[in-house]
Amino acid sequence: MFFRLRELANVDLQRLNAMERWDKDTHDAIVWVRNNRHLFRMEVFETPFMRIAIKDKKYTNAVEACFSVSQMRVS
Repeated sequence: MFFRLRELANVDLQRLNAMERWDKDTHDAIVWVRNNRHLFRMEVFETPFMRIAIKDKKYTNAVEACFSVSQMRVS
């Protein structure tokens, strides 16, 4: 179980770093929301790129190809 949590954290960090390269403003917004969740009454959803989980890794490239850079940005 611990290994799986560490793996998920690593994937999240990799995605966050990729988002920073793609769009600094969206990256900063994600970090701000994560640090300030206590200010919201309801859940704030991040971009699909940050939250999507693909069980079968052979489909990863195909699924991620469905998201354009503009869809990963905060509007």
